[in-house]
Amino acid sequence: MAFKPCDVKQLLQESKGTDYIHVRDTAILTALCVVPITPVLQKALIKYNACAADYFTLRGTDDFYFLSNHGRQLTNSEVENIIKRYGQGIEGVRVSPHTCRHFYAQQQVKMGTDLYTISRLLGHENIQITQTYLNSLRDEDIINNTKQRSVLLSI
Repeated sequence: MAFKPCDVKQLLQESKGTDYIHVRDTAILTALCVVPITPVLQKALIKYNACAADYFTLRGTDDFYFLSNHGRQLTNSEVENIIKRYGQGIEGVRVSPHTCRHFYAQQQVKMGTDLYTISRLLGHENIQITQTYLNSLRDEDIINNTKQRSVLLSI
């Protein structure tokens, strides 16, 4: 997904007074993701804006929000390379942007988020797609999660 600075500004402007933004994946026109604007994300965007403004002040840049060190549009393959570089040393798991999505979905389940909500956060059209992300959850994780959130605990 490529965002121009005006796109990000418009998304943030439209979200004023709310704590989320809607982002449409241009590769899949029907996919609409709900992106919560958490205090951590807000802080990261402010920091990124300040760093980018400082770093690219005297350099010519492409007209995109997320840029490479050279001021060019950050491509999908560059993002994949960044994640692989940070994932060096992790064994037994493929490290990629997509596995990060799977990890995110699994962590949301472990924290008690319902399947429909996770599906919306990931921009899936139906929860069957989201269910495939969760097939690798271990029985032990499911049992521990259920023990912590059992309805019987509130009786």
